[in-house]
Parts: sequence; C-alpha cells; structure tokens
Amino acid sequence: MALQLIDVFPVKESPPTQRDIQLAALQGVVLPTPKVANTAAELVDDIANQFVSNGLAWEYEQALNQSQEYKAAKLSMPSLKDVPEIKNYRTKHPHFNESLVQSELATYGDFLSIDQILYHGGAWPVSCNGAIVGSKFVSNKVLSTTLCPQVGAVHGTYHTPKQIWVIRIRSSAVKAFVFNNASNQTLSHEKEVLLAQGITFECIDVRTVGIFDILDIVAS
Repeated sequence: MALQLIDVFPVKESPPTQRDIQLAALQGVVLPTPKVANTAAELVDDIANQFVSNGLAWEYEQALNQSQEYKAAKLSMPSLKDVPEIKNYRTKHPHFNESLVQSELATYGDFLSIDQILYHGGAWPVSCNGAIVGSKFVSNKVLSTTLCPQVGAVHGTYHTPKQIWVIRIRSSAVKAFVFNNASNQTLSHEKEVLLAQGITFECIDVRTVGIFDILDIVAS
C-alpha cells in the first residue's frame, strides 16, 4: 500500500494581532494583507522572493507538523537503529555504502502517492540540446529530498546555479524512506524524504524568481 498523499495547501499567514493593528495605526502604517499560497508553485515563488523570515514558509511548516498523513508516513518507517546504513547516510554523510542504503530502502521504504510534491536544492545534471527543459536522467544513486521548500531553497544556495527542484511524483512505483523528524534526531528540521535510485527525473519547465531558478520536475 502506498503512503498517503501529504498535502497541506492552502496555507495562509496569520492575521495581525490587535496589538499589531494598534501600533500600525499609531505609526500611520498600513499592514499588508496576509499572504496565501494555494499551491507548491505559489509557495516556492514566495520563498524565492523573500528567502529570509518568510511567514508563509513558517505557516507551511506548522501545517506539515500537524499533518496526519505525514505522521502516518513517519510511523510506518522503521527506527534508524534498524536500518544502519540509512542511518549512516543521514548522520555520517558522505561515509556510507550506497548499495546497502538502496537495499535497506527497497526493503523498508514505501511507495509515494501519485502527485506527491517534494523539493530538492541542487544543480540539474543534464541538458537537452543545451536546454534544461525537456532533459531527463535516471538516477544511479539515492536522492535526498524534503517536504519543506525552504530547506530545498537553503540547499539550493550551496550550488551554482542556485536551483530549487519542485518534484511531482508521476508513478506509483517511486519508493522512498520518510525520516522521522523527532527533535533528538540529526537534521530533524529537514523533513527529509530519501528517494530510491533508478527513478527517471524530467524537467518540464524552468522559471527564474529572485536568485533562484525553479525547476518543475516530474519523477517516475
């Protein structure tokens, strides 16, 4: 059985408090209307435009923390002590055995729902006649992704060009390991989802927002 679709859209910034309204009135300031993101594209664009202290990103993370589907996905995975090489991947990267990670993922992971959205920050590795759009590749290693677009954006800044992949799952055969994000775990804030090798990734669109190129990717 596939994991349930994890989708917490729409998300909306919290309205200003009464104190905020009173202070703004005293200062002659008009408070902005709380922003709303109805889709992953709208949220990623907002994060790319306002990378630091993004209110929508914070609200999205809070909604994700409360998602019953996300909680169920984490609970369905074994403890890291029972998947020692996946644990090495997370805590001792890059000192891990790729083939053993893939073996554990194949055994203990589960299939993602079609239309699941994930994010990845990194440079797209191929082109098609010099263009990214229309190019594709089959992964020969596991790929770290996240349910949190702000984490993808942070990782995107580590590369040149700065790219955020917005990955939509298009096949019921995409297997993944959903890491627990308990506070006592290494990198728990990253809300990481590890994808198995052998997945086909295709770039279907690219747009530039702020300092980022945002790539729309389908995975099957």
